[in-house]
Amino acid sequence: MSMPTWIVIVMMVSAFAAENAENMVWVSQPDGTLQCEAAPPATVVAGVNVLKANKIRVLESKSASDGQMHMALCGTPSGRLNKYKILKSDLQRAEKLGFRISKQ
Repeated sequence: MSMPTWIVIVMMVSAFAAENAENMVWVSQPDGTLQCEAAPPATVVAGVNVLKANKIRVLESKSASDGQMHMALCGTPSGRLNKYKILKSDLQRAEKLGFRISKQ
């Protein structure tokens, strides 16, 4: 293939990826962990199962921090979240299940 053909292919793939990214959104739920507590967190898999049971396709999932500062006090939330990438068309249903829109 010639160089111009490769450039066209790369541009098409980039445009497709950008268009698809606009149709996706991250949602999250706290994992339930509290500072100074040894209780296990809600797993990412458990959240995936809840979403799938409600016919919401999960494209990606991860555990992460909420990115905010938290006071150091036993029994307060740790700020850990379980995050899920879903289609924007499923956002309203996910919110009804208690998930909130989130940054990546």
